[in-house]
Amino acid sequence: MTGKAQREPAWTYLMANVLILPGLGSFMGGRRVAGTLQALAASAGFALTMLWLWSYGTALLGSGLPEGLGPRGGEGLLGIALFAVSWVWSLASGLSLLRESRQTPTNR
Repeated sequence: MTGKAQREPAWTYLMANVLILPGLGSFMGGRRVAGTLQALAASAGFALTMLWLWSYGTALLGSGLPEGLGPRGGEGLLGIALFAVSWVWSLASGLSLLRESRQTPTNR
């Protein structure tokens, strides 16, 4: 396998982590525990953020503009933070997989 052929899956893992779901590329690259934790954190962050947006929208439609972050503002901030941490963690994992693929000796 050439060096380029070894790097192609690593690029796929990185792109899956960054563009599709944090943790997916890590999981596909063999880092099952890290990938699962990244995906769980991203999913929980997304769910908390959506809960906050739903609550904010409901309050906005019901009684006008809510004060501050509105209802469930703390959950919304936690959700955004969880998703951001999982995304940065999965970016680091994807870059690590890419770096490892470049260090693997090529068979010629």
